[in-house]
Amino acid sequence: NMFQELPPRELFVESENVSPETHTASFGIWNLYRRYGKNYLDRAAEMTIKRMDKWGLNTLANWSDKTIYDKNRKAFILPLENIGFENELMGLMDVYDNGIEKKIDEAIVRNVAKYKNNHWLIGYFIGNEPAWISKENRLCSLILNTPGTRKTFIYNTFEKLMKAISKSLKKNDPNHLNLGIRYGYIEQLDDELLRISKESFDALSFNCYALSPDHEKMNHALEISGLPMIIGEYHFGTVDRGLAQSLWQVNSQKERGDAFRYY
Repeated sequence: NMFQELPPRELFVESENVSPETHTASFGIWNLYRRYGKNYLDRAAEMTIKRMDKWGLNTLANWSDKTIYDKNRKAFILPLENIGFENELMGLMDVYDNGIEKKIDEAIVRNVAKYKNNHWLIGYFIGNEPAWISKENRLCSLILNTPGTRKTFIYNTFEKLMKAISKSLKKNDPNHLNLGIRYGYIEQLDDELLRISKESFDALSFNCYALSPDHEKMNHALEISGLPMIIGEYHFGTVDRGLAQSLWQVNSQKERGDAFRYY
């Protein structure tokens, strides 16, 4: 019973990463504290780097722990945070608002302030898996009351937004790459989206939960965009160690190794 004993509240009140008002508890933090003591964040970061060295991993992934970024011993990638994407607009913004460029610029300045001169930083992901792709009509129904070329309207809005973010990134941090918006599926990207990506990003990023990426789609994307590609997410899971089976399930840890090698 995992609730037979709960992590002590004192541990979270003292932690720099947890608000004193929190009503949640982390068994992960508790395990690190019991393993490493009061300096658990720093010692756990050192263990992570040691393991990465042994396993031949040279880059920290998106959404990794900033304690490890700040060691400045591994290349890393950052997500842009709180730049104004609106849930009500399925991950877009009102780019026709007269003050939008100022809002974006202020958000970019906040995001890049700490790391813009850090040579371990590769670049920034603008977002992750835009929800509106292939649902343009639904999004337009939230904005427009009249029928028409809804998809064109959404693409124009998306292009205006991406170019505004790209312009601000280049102005406020010319040292690092704009790694794109991590599309959900490369199969969703038509030639117009690839053109917009070409004019807005330094790399074409997408997530790909499959046995292997679709080479035909990737070759087509390369032909249209001319951009290098980066796959943000992929994995293979199994239940034989008590963990969730993931989005792409295999039968054993051995098969996981075979699947990663095939991928």
